[in-house]
Amino acid sequence: MEHKATQIMYKWIEPKICREDLTVAIRLPPSGEKKDCPPCNPGFYNNGSSSCHPCPPGTFSDGTKECRPCPAGTEPSLGFEYKWWNVLPGNMKTSCFNVGNSKCDGMNGHYPVCWEVAGDHIQSGAGGSDNDYLILNLHIPGFKPPTSMTGATGSELGRITFVFETLCSADCVLYFMVHYRYMLSCFLGLACMMISLFGYIRISDINRKSTNVVESWGGTKEKQAYTHIIFKNATFTFTWAFQRTNQGQDNRRFINDMVKIYSITATNAVDGVASSCRACALGSEQSGSSCVPCPPGHYIEKETNQCKECPPDTYLSIHQVYGKEACIPCGPGSKSNQDRSVCYSDCFFYHEKENQSLHYDFSNLSAVGSLMNGPSFTSKGTKYFHFFNISLCGHEGKKMALCTNNITDFTVKEIVAGSDDYTNLVGAFVCQSTIIPSESKGFRAALSSQSIILADTFLGVTVETTLQNIDIKEDMFPVPPSQIPDVHFFYK
Repeated sequence: MEHKATQIMYKWIEPKICREDLTVAIRLPPSGEKKDCPPCNPGFYNNGSSSCHPCPPGTFSDGTKECRPCPAGTEPSLGFEYKWWNVLPGNMKTSCFNVGNSKCDGMNGHYPVCWEVAGDHIQSGAGGSDNDYLILNLHIPGFKPPTSMTGATGSELGRITFVFETLCSADCVLYFMVHYRYMLSCFLGLACMMISLFGYIRISDINRKSTNVVESWGGTKEKQAYTHIIFKNATFTFTWAFQRTNQGQDNRRFINDMVKIYSITATNAVDGVASSCRACALGSEQSGSSCVPCPPGHYIEKETNQCKECPPDTYLSIHQVYGKEACIPCGPGSKSNQDRSVCYSDCFFYHEKENQSLHYDFSNLSAVGSLMNGPSFTSKGTKYFHFFNISLCGHEGKKMALCTNNITDFTVKEIVAGSDDYTNLVGAFVCQSTIIPSESKGFRAALSSQSIILADTFLGVTVETTLQNIDIKEDMFPVPPSQIPDVHFFYK
């Protein structure tokens, strides 16, 4: 390593599926060639050994240089950015899973390669069979905004972004899942809770929390980025699972189908490293140049690096708090709460029209309203309803509409003993649950499942028909014949 060179060695991936006894067989390249050492990932450095090490606290590196301390008036921007895949990072591991057989447990003493590093990307490996789930896990013990961001009291704690592509000739699927703390092993809908309107519930390996399949992609997908926002202060395991086909195969037909992940970035990881530094607020002269948190609703003034409160009817950005531009104006018909964290409607709206002042009072709509439509039926005859909770205005922007996934009142033979505390709750301005009544499938009480958020960000109130690229459909909301215009509440 004196010249920072590495020696490349080649060997067959186990289990070996290539044949060397054929005349047209591909041979392994010769080993021993020396190449320059690859760079470390941002936040890591090479100390002259054959591996990369994390930068000490308070320092940063782009991965090509030694770690340097953050300048005065700045703080490290902690997280992980994996874009060089020469070895598997220490907080990641690979495995595979197969529902119908145990090939993933090892073949002839060899364990199949589930994921393999490939320089500028990590890709799915051979696995044991074409219908294996090839699993890649990233473990992060928690997320915490930096000192300078503690005044931004929005609900976002961090985010994870990855860039990927899939190359498939069959029915491949890539799943992205999020595991929470207080959970045992749990995988997809195959070894986790499966609630189906087609008449069955299946749960296994659940303690108090479950795995959420956040997103999935089927077939060939061009190179793209996906971002997932973290709202919970908990320990997380992020999982990528790739399956070439869900059909059982006697031989290997789709070995060249694969997924490639080029980069994975996690911001505000509590055990993260720093690739850069960000400006922070400075304390008093007595405290020196150490960073201090700004109070809620305060941004960092560029000229003095001191905390300054955002103006009324603005809210503080949760992504950056440096400069007055961090205070974002509220939408029409809305005002900011006291700590400048959100904008909301106080249930009163004022509109000037043809020298007339129109005052609308929606305070009677401040309570949470409920609506249920249906019934509908699945193809197997199971009855279900769609149930909506709506919180229109007031409450200083708090999301008062709650929808639950509740299976605690049911006895289903596949529910694991000890999982009687499984409840999933979502809060929003508008949310929806699927209700299966008690008379369906012999349940003792109604089943509330598949709760989803329909509106969690308030944009504004206006008589206009367009706001932030959202248009009112005229066939659904025709212009009223009276002289009093309709008032529209916009959410996303």
